[in-house]
Amino acid sequence: MFKLDSHAALSFPFFVVTSMLVACSAGGRTPDHCTPGAVVACACPGGSSGTQSCDASGVLGTCLGCSGADAGPHRDGGAVRCGDGVCSAGESCASCGGDCGACGGCSVSPGLSCTTPSMCCGDTGHTLQGTCANLQDGSGAICRGLCVADSECTSGCCYGLNDGTGACGAAGLGLAGSPCSSSTCCGGGLSCIGGTCQAECLPAGASCSSTLDCCGDSVCANVYGTGYVCHAHCLHGSDCTSGCCYVLNDGTGACATTLLAPSGAWCDSSACCEGALLCSGGACR
Repeated sequence: MFKLDSHAALSFPFFVVTSMLVACSAGGRTPDHCTPGAVVACACPGGSSGTQSCDASGVLGTCLGCSGADAGPHRDGGAVRCGDGVCSAGESCASCGGDCGACGGCSVSPGLSCTTPSMCCGDTGHTLQGTCANLQDGSGAICRGLCVADSECTSGCCYGLNDGTGACGAAGLGLAGSPCSSSTCCGGGLSCIGGTCQAECLPAGASCSSTLDCCGDSVCANVYGTGYVCHAHCLHGSDCTSGCCYVLNDGTGACATTLLAPSGAWCDSSACCEGALLCSGGACR
């Protein structure tokens, strides 16, 4: 008869009890309970093998690595499902960053709604950095290409934003006063004049019928019979290239060429008096 020595006799019951405790404890866990961080093999529906990772809560994730033919668990009724951990055909970094990874740090394609600049891709190839901007064209805040010059945009129009950056947009969105390099980018009735979108106007020296026809703060005036043309507004002769600021009937002044003021007319230089008259005491005499 085989006999156990005293140490073996004590050890055997302890082993049995310990095993029973483990079995009881395991019975209270979910079937997929695992060690956080562990990676285990799993069976795909078609018979191939994949892998599952254990998350921080001790639950196995989706079975990854299954081929398209047997990726049943990753599809809803045969349709691609974003969030299943598989970057399937029809998904991209822009449409499903969770499955396919971020597009160079962005996740929203151009033209789609956004809330922050960092989420935006600048173009479909994700080579241009994006920004989230509302250009007041009715589209609301959408992802657009970030730019500093019109040449960087497919539309040829880069619009300045409040934060000092720029965003690509369709032609014809520029408001009055907006920076521009081409009239193509200015809104209806506006032209790119002096680097800003302005109402189409007449330059100094052009014939006019109203001051509203003249650019900037120029005035439409008939200075001593020269005809109604656009003149730069002035207060003193020093405001004018010619050195001559002529007082108009409404009390304003207009820059014009020399030698126009008749006898008795206000003047600040003899060069502005006609003929042989001299400017004396503020008047041509």
